[in-house]
Amino acid sequence: MNRTLLCLAVLAATPSAAGQETFGTLAVGDGLGYGATVDYPTQAEADTAALNECRARDEGCGIVDRFGERMCFAFAISESAEVLGWAVAHELQQARTGAHQHCVDGGGGRACRVTEAYCNGSSADLVTETTGTPASTPTPTEVVVGARCGEERSTQRDCWLEVPGHSGCYAWFERGDGARYFTPYSGWRFDSHVWEGQCINSLAEGHWILTGDFATAQGPFREGRRHGFWEEQRLADGSTRDAQYVNGRQHGVLRVHDERDSYLEIRWVNGEEQGRTRRSR
Repeated sequence: MNRTLLCLAVLAATPSAAGQETFGTLAVGDGLGYGATVDYPTQAEADTAALNECRARDEGCGIVDRFGERMCFAFAISESAEVLGWAVAHELQQARTGAHQHCVDGGGGRACRVTEAYCNGSSADLVTETTGTPASTPTPTEVVVGARCGEERSTQRDCWLEVPGHSGCYAWFERGDGARYFTPYSGWRFDSHVWEGQCINSLAEGHWILTGDFATAQGPFREGRRHGFWEEQRLADGSTRDAQYVNGRQHGVLRVHDERDSYLEIRWVNGEEQGRTRRSR
């Protein structure tokens, strides 16, 4: 593979007139070079510009996707593994999630990072600091009246966290997990992190991937709360944790796996621990 410097996505030099259909193109080279265009008045012009941008930084460039009005794209890169992922979707967060997963599936693993994401026909209601939520969306009532992570550390239990890097998008954590992992108040913090997933009505929604220096975690959110099966891997010792959540609270069996010949089971009911058992593998 001919490794190259990554190429930032390129916007059209001459945007189309208001009300006119616009086109976008993704082009990828033999290495990590790519070109992307949005807001071009014809598909042919979008193709040419994307290929030219890619060829300026890489060899073997070819078109990998074309998309029309109000569609979004994203690229994700794992430079250490020389893997490039991309995706096109109706929502910006869906494109980001798809590109990240494409990179992971290609062998990039935890080193995959979303490097560029944008929408075609990018009016003000589409581009909102990559949050997928219009800036005018009001803060949900449950966030306004609820505890905010990190504000009252000494008495904090359950709290709402504004997702780092996704202004106006909120996720709810029990037992202060949001503050523990993602705010400056704890050494367990994800000092650098990538959140992937959707944000609907200012609340985290769908499958999210949380990636940081301390751990990686992934699982589904429903209306801002963890709901379903979640996996976490702690990078310091390689241990993994599998847990079930119902409406934001642990409910079921949490399994902690490490290098020993046994694993720990912790039973939870509606967010309350009920007991611990160590079992042989």
